[in-house]
Amino acid sequence: MERSLYSGRYCFIENLRRSGTMSSLDYVVLDEWFQWMVTSMNVKVDLIGKGIHDVVIITSVTLI
Repeated sequence: MERSLYSGRYCFIENLRRSGTMSSLDYVVLDEWFQWMVTSMNVKVDLIGKGIHDVVIITSVTLI
C-alpha cells in the first residue's frame, strides 16, 4: 500500500478509531487536520502506474 495523506486518514487513523485505540478527541483533531489539508492545499492522489516513481515492496508477514 502506498503511504499518502489519504491512506493515513482512511486506513490507519480509521482503523485506530474503530479498534478503540484512538480517543475521540485525537480522531477529531486528526480528521480536522486532514480536511484542512485537502481543502487548503493542492493535494492530488498519485495513482499507481501514473507516477514517475513507483515503489513496490513485497514481504512476508510473521506473527509474533
